[in-house]
Amino acid sequence: MNPWALASLGHDEVRNATALAGLWMPDFGGATSLRFAAAFLATAIPTVDWFMELAAGYRVATEVCPLGDRADRVDLIIETTHHLIGIEVKIRAGLGPDQLQRYSLAIARRAALQNLTPTVIFLALRPANVPAIASTSWINVARAARSAAGRKATERTFVQHLVATFGEHVQAF
Repeated sequence: MNPWALASLGHDEVRNATALAGLWMPDFGGATSLRFAAAFLATAIPTVDWFMELAAGYRVATEVCPLGDRADRVDLIIETTHHLIGIEVKIRAGLGPDQLQRYSLAIARRAALQNLTPTVIFLALRPANVPAIASTSWINVARAARSAAGRKATERTFVQHLVATFGEHVQAF
C-alpha cells in the first residue's frame, strides 16, 4: 500500500510540493533526505556536487516570497551555504504570464543580498524552454527517490520506504 495514495495527495501541486519538501528536510530523514535532495538537484543542475554542497548544511522551505511580493511566491526554496534554488512545481496547471522570469529575477535579487548563487528550477511534466531556467521532470524525482531509498524494499528503513513510495506516486504524473 502506498502511503501517499492513502493521504490522497493525488495531483495537487501544493500538497505534493509540501510532501517533497518534507522528505528533503534533513531534520526529517537525515542522510536519506540529503541523498534524495542531492540526486534530484543533480538532474537539473549537474555541474555542482550536490551531495557535498548539502552535506555542509541546507534549509528547505515552501511557498516563499523571496522579496516579500506575494505575486512572486515560489513553491520550494533550497538554501545552501553557496546556493539559493527556487523550484516552481507544476503538475496539471500552466504557467502564468512571465512567471518563471519574475521568479528568476526575485531569486537573483535575494541571492545577491545573501551572496549566493541563484538558480530557478522548473519541475513539471515538460520543460519550460525558458533561457536560464533549469528544467526537470517528475520522472527525475522518481529516479532520485529510488536512488536515495536504495536497498531492497524489505531492507528499507521507514524513511527510505516513504521516499521510495513517494517516487512511485509521482512517477504516474
